[in-house]
Amino acid sequence: MRLNNATRAEVDLERIKRDLGFKHPIIGVHVRHGDGCLHGRRKQHGCKPLAHYMQEVRTMRDMYGVNRVFIATDSTTALADTKLFESEFEFIHLDMNREKYNTNTKIESQMASGNGFDSHDVMIASLRDTLLLAESDYLVTHQASTMSRIALQMAMLRLKHVPPYISMDGPWCYHWRMCCDVTATGKQTTC
Repeated sequence: MRLNNATRAEVDLERIKRDLGFKHPIIGVHVRHGDGCLHGRRKQHGCKPLAHYMQEVRTMRDMYGVNRVFIATDSTTALADTKLFESEFEFIHLDMNREKYNTNTKIESQMASGNGFDSHDVMIASLRDTLLLAESDYLVTHQASTMSRIALQMAMLRLKHVPPYISMDGPWCYHWRMCCDVTATGKQTTC
């Protein structure tokens, strides 16, 4: 993904990283709640609380000795729950209003409605979260999420290998649906 000059300047990733204290090594975690809990694959299984993610984050910490965590989320609850784990981990996240994501309406529908919903602001925040996930050294994500899949692919390009990652909902898949029964040769069937 290559940003044009105007978008790159507005995203201002290097300043954001500096302001957040984004340092390597770091575990990137994508917690998708909001409309994602009501539509699509997570609707079938429900959205898991942060505590479920933290089991996998602990696995990464134990394997790689990392306790710094960047959390990309649309959930105010997930961010509040990080306080339960502050004795074990150092958390960083983007400072933004997440209340707009607490809705029964799909984000795409809100963006198309024109009802005072700032689509541009949502896209800049999404780009920042995706790019910061992609700069993480280890990932705990949702491979049913396009944002998580893009972040993983960008991390692979940056590192020139697949970074250690754990998916909370299924294997990596080349398209928007979930792939199941992935073989060692990469052959997949769609669920």
